[in-house]
Amino acid sequence: HECTAPKICGRYFILHCIDGEGTVTWEGGKIRLERGKTVAVPASIEPYGITTDMGCIFYRDYVPDLRKLRKELSDYGISDEKMAGLIISVD
Repeated sequence: HECTAPKICGRYFILHCIDGEGTVTWEGGKIRLERGKTVAVPASIEPYGITTDMGCIFYRDYVPDLRKLRKELSDYGISDEKMAGLIISVD
């Protein structure tokens, strides 16, 4: 089975393998995923995919684009003051 991951868009992802096993592949490299393993996927390897023979359940975690997140929250009516308590930018 093969899974093509969504675009990274200049961000890195953290993949946490919950169960099963598979391989993260990209042009020029690959890394094995297995239960309990966590890997950082840098933005520079886009595109990437995951292949598995037996099934792989993973959780994908990433830092969102804060400008897009602020705009989306603003579109939902959340004030800048309330966002200040939710979004902490580390520059």
